[in-house]
Amino acid sequence: MSESNLRPPTPPVAPAGGALRRGRATEAPQQGARKLTPPYPVGLVGQLVDLPDDQVLPSALESVNRLHGGLGCVAFRVERGLALTPEDEPEEGEAVPCEVLPECSVPGAILRERFLHAAGEILRKACEPAASEAAKSGEAILIEAMLAGGRCLVMAVPARQGGQVTGVLCRAQELQHRGEAASLAALQAAGLLRLLAEMRGETDRIRARFGRVAALIELIGASSQGIDFPECARLLANYLRETFGSDLVALSLKTWHGHRVAAVSGETGPSEAHSPGRRAILSHLSEALHQGRSLIYHREDHRQAGPATVPVAVPLREWYDPAASFCLPLIDREGKKRGAWLFLWRTEPADLDEKRALIEAATPEVAPLLTLLHQAKPGAARGTVLRLWKKGSLTSRRLAMVAGGLLLGAALIPLPYPVRATCELQPVVRRVIAAPFDGILLRSAVRAGEVVREGDLLAEMDGRELRSQLAEAIANRERAAKEADQALAEGRVAESRMAALEAEGLTHEIELLEYRRQHLEVRSPIDGLILQGDLERSEGAPLRVGDPLFEVGPLDRLVAEVAVPAKDVPLVREGATVTLKLESHATKTVSSVVARVAPKSEWLEDKNVFLCEALIGNPNGDLRAGLKGKAKIEGPRRPLLWNLARDAWLALRYHLW
Repeated sequence: MSESNLRPPTPPVAPAGGALRRGRATEAPQQGARKLTPPYPVGLVGQLVDLPDDQVLPSALESVNRLHGGLGCVAFRVERGLALTPEDEPEEGEAVPCEVLPECSVPGAILRERFLHAAGEILRKACEPAASEAAKSGEAILIEAMLAGGRCLVMAVPARQGGQVTGVLCRAQELQHRGEAASLAALQAAGLLRLLAEMRGETDRIRARFGRVAALIELIGASSQGIDFPECARLLANYLRETFGSDLVALSLKTWHGHRVAAVSGETGPSEAHSPGRRAILSHLSEALHQGRSLIYHREDHRQAGPATVPVAVPLREWYDPAASFCLPLIDREGKKRGAWLFLWRTEPADLDEKRALIEAATPEVAPLLTLLHQAKPGAARGTVLRLWKKGSLTSRRLAMVAGGLLLGAALIPLPYPVRATCELQPVVRRVIAAPFDGILLRSAVRAGEVVREGDLLAEMDGRELRSQLAEAIANRERAAKEADQALAEGRVAESRMAALEAEGLTHEIELLEYRRQHLEVRSPIDGLILQGDLERSEGAPLRVGDPLFEVGPLDRLVAEVAVPAKDVPLVREGATVTLKLESHATKTVSSVVARVAPKSEWLEDKNVFLCEALIGNPNGDLRAGLKGKAKIEGPRRPLLWNLARDAWLALRYHLW
């Protein structure tokens, strides 16, 4: 768009007042049918109608730019003020104050080429005064406006719905542009398409709302089809997920013994109450039940709606990362808390507020429904037994009674009580190989976990300094010997004796250095397994005499350290049979007897245990120190029912003491 196109024309284009005026059509002699040019081609209108609702208006305005030219089109939404007090209500005949808000801006090619991304904002500022004037007057107007320092014409056409102006469509054009009738008709057609899209969207929302209301009416029938309460709760959760289009629905129930998760949508079996994700869901449901209000979470701002934020939403965000979540307590009409329910959406729906209102309205009805299902339907175990008993014939019931008697008799048969524990193999003895003298580690030949034989090379020490000291000592000894001979020949007996003693001392030093030179290679003294000693990263490091280098354990015999829980120690005696099942040898078992029971307990892997030792023969060397597995110690004989109920009975007595 050039500057000359924005200069004001000499004659005014718009009449006084800015309103469009229609001139009377002159009668022309009939010369046969002629082709008319509609503001929108017929085929284009059909294509615009078939577009999604949010694309109808931008596409229609883009079509106006393409068919009729101009600088661009802008659609405004008209918002009317609400009277909060009687004094704010307008008097009779006074216009209601309104405000125009930009809804869609489609600049023309000229503006886009010149102003790039700022074209839409520039076009909106130029059209906003005309839109305000058209919204107040309710008539189509054509006025001059300023656009990027120049002047242009802005055509504003109001769009009415229900007798009120709900929107204004504006079109900016150059001053010398003509053809207002076609442009006006095109904007009116775009306004009708906008109204059609809004009505179609409203119809879809109403239809969806009625569908959800109908689904809530059928909620009782859909949830009561299960046989037991867990199945009914899962059916209810799945039905709610489909009704509200959420990705996850969780239901919790409050009973006399606590608050627990009743069901989670998408699961085919009982909910995993001990998983971290389920604990995050339960904590969020418990928080909503404790506060007695709804908790709303949005990913964008990470905050809850209400007077205070809820930190419990953090684990829920870490495990499920929802775009939006809505959790509220299930409170019946009497004000009694029955539980809570949670809705998660990975993509925030456009009608979240509408779904929230519907969920809040259904809460007083769903709260007693969940409690009624829990009271009317049996539990999982009792429901299975009742189903089988009711479906069975008289013969099958008798067989069931006989089987029950046999089971009761079998429960009274005395059997050894199996003391279950964990075990780990350790060597019977440990040989520590230390540095034989001060020196520098040259290299390490083995790592921890490797099997070695007697005499195998383990490490080698640097002998350069040792060989230098040895050569120096030999030279000094020869010098002292010659000095002794020379002094003796000259009759200096005392000096000859001193030199001889020095040579003798050097001889002992040479023997020591020779011993060290012969032991520069550190070798294994026994057959066994390297338990400790990984010196690859310590090569070149100085060593002091006595520094531990390796720890070697024999493989012919091992000891199994069985970690017996403190509650089962009274049942373990020395000489009791113990059976081991190692992780590396899962297809076979190893048997032995308890040789020793530690008199003092230890804290091992967050448990208070007593270590019992059992000797294990390993002639073939298949077993290695450090292997872990399970152990089963044969305890005293007790009835089978006592063996099965002992742990539960002890736990009950301990916690109720």
